[in-house]
Amino acid sequence: FLYQALEKGFRCVALIHGRGLSSKRDPVLKKGVTRWLNRGSLRRHVAAFTSAPYCDGGAGVTYVLLRRRPGPRRAKEKSG
Repeated sequence: FLYQALEKGFRCVALIHGRGLSSKRDPVLKKGVTRWLNRGSLRRHVAAFTSAPYCDGGAGVTYVLLRRRPGPRRAKEKSG
């Protein structure tokens, strides 16, 4: 979905993942989406993201602001 949005030149998209009310603990999908946007292969295309306001779905929707051009790749930190 995000690759198609980038190809079409979209700058902002909404990811509808639900609030996770049936999850036994914390919402699984929302955490997964956040992790994917921060660490996934598309992270250099993402400028920012946030939960939608209540009137647009609140915690069940994540707004994603896309960059016009991909950002620079970040060097991985060496551990230890």
